[in-house]
Amino acid sequence: MSETVILADNLGKRYQRGAAGGPTTLRDTIGRWLALGGNTAHRHLGGSETFWALRNVSFEIKRGEVVGIIGANGSGKSTLLKILSRITRPTEGRATLHGRIATLLEVGTGFHPQLTGRENIFLNGAIIGMSRAEVARKFDEIVAFSGVEEFIETPVKHYSSGMYTRLAFAVSAHLDPEIMLVDEVLAVGDLAFQRRCMERMAKARDEGRTILFVSHGLSSVNKLCSRALLLEHGRCTMMGTSEEITGEYAAKVSLAEEKLHEPEPVVELPAPQEPSAAVGVQLSVLDESGSPRVKFDVGETWRAEFDFQVLESTDNLVAGVGLATPDGVAISTLWSPPTAVRPGPHRFVADFNLPLAGGVYSLHVGLSAGDSSLYFRGDAASFSVLPSTRLVRPHRDHGAGFLYPTYAPPIMAL
Repeated sequence: MSETVILADNLGKRYQRGAAGGPTTLRDTIGRWLALGGNTAHRHLGGSETFWALRNVSFEIKRGEVVGIIGANGSGKSTLLKILSRITRPTEGRATLHGRIATLLEVGTGFHPQLTGRENIFLNGAIIGMSRAEVARKFDEIVAFSGVEEFIETPVKHYSSGMYTRLAFAVSAHLDPEIMLVDEVLAVGDLAFQRRCMERMAKARDEGRTILFVSHGLSSVNKLCSRALLLEHGRCTMMGTSEEITGEYAAKVSLAEEKLHEPEPVVELPAPQEPSAAVGVQLSVLDESGSPRVKFDVGETWRAEFDFQVLESTDNLVAGVGLATPDGVAISTLWSPPTAVRPGPHRFVADFNLPLAGGVYSLHVGLSAGDSSLYFRGDAASFSVLPSTRLVRPHRDHGAGFLYPTYAPPIMAL
């Protein structure tokens, strides 16, 4: 049986909201009273109140596992990692970790603004547990990874925020730990740097390191992690495969959003700010019978109809409708062939004919002529596909991926 390297047993962390102990002098009391608008009954006037950022959280992680932690802002994700990394002590429960730990939480902690990039690499390396010889051996690799070679002898107070965080992440990423605690650091830097971060994390996973990874990017969690846990209001409400947990979390978020704002199946498109030869008018999501709808079962037929107005004759107009996830991951795009059109109303029907798995999807629309974009509207409309197992049994409701399998290939003996 695999060795347990991270054990959380009934972890809880309680904080105080407001100033600890309340006002201690008459001046403090009057100042607080004035700040609260003269409300003598205000709950903050008498002092502070406590709240649980984390409560009754228990789990264990085996050596070599990569586990994602997801949840809304304020659900306790960062608090959990701070307890595991010994930055803060739990109010109740205990956490046990076996092995050398690299903590990539608030990258850049310990950087001194007056010191150069080179000096801060050695300083930060020492803070996170690297020897001077280890930092020296990896120095060139760290600098190349960060992409700040030209400014390595410049004080970091002159760095942009992106350069600062890239250098800090590069130092932490080159520590050779047995356990990595990572908190949303893959969001720093530009696209190229984020890809390098993902590659670095994947390499650490392939080397058998144990990784606890906090992220709001569900696609990143699915790509890197085998399991995931969901935190809600400081409590661990679900733990399972990464696809299962991210699917359930996305469905919960979608339901909450629908309660606040029910999407419309027929959307009037706004006019562009600049004059254009063609403009979008309306986007409709329709079922097989042509009725507007925003909720479909897995396997149901649906299509999008994009109505637009051509204001000037165009020889090579192209209309397009794109299908994507709410976090911007493109699934497919349908384009019309270049067409000569005259002024007047026109329609482009996009029938993707895709067996979408359960989830929420968004539609983008655009018009172009040659290399010129005439009109574009991202997230123009949205709709949801409800999880179902009626096509394939047994199978997890949410499926594994964006497309739901419509048949089960047999196993063949070789």
